[in-house]
Amino acid sequence: MSGTWSAHREARRWLAGETSRAVAGANRPGEKRLALTVASASLEQIVEVLGRDLELEFVWTEAAAEKKSVRTPVDARDATLEQLLDQVLGPQELGFTIDGKTVTIDVR
Repeated sequence: MSGTWSAHREARRWLAGETSRAVAGANRPGEKRLALTVASASLEQIVEVLGRDLELEFVWTEAAAEKKSVRTPVDARDATLEQLLDQVLGPQELGFTIDGKTVTIDVR
């Protein structure tokens, strides 16, 4: 696994049950860039970290909530929130809509 030392440290802490955070990358004007690398975590865990660190509220539809426990690796660097969510949710046929500080997760 590759990535910055601090990203790996945060991933190890997160997997050990400690708090972690999404690591902000180089910002482009008006666009926050993120990095998150985790060997395996549930979709729910990933969304909780993003929600806490980015001050977003994630809402799961009933159909999408059935996939909260699916475990997946994440290796995103210099990604927008949309790119990161596509990488995490897309393989499970989940999509999302962003309305202000609320992200709704639903099946595609």
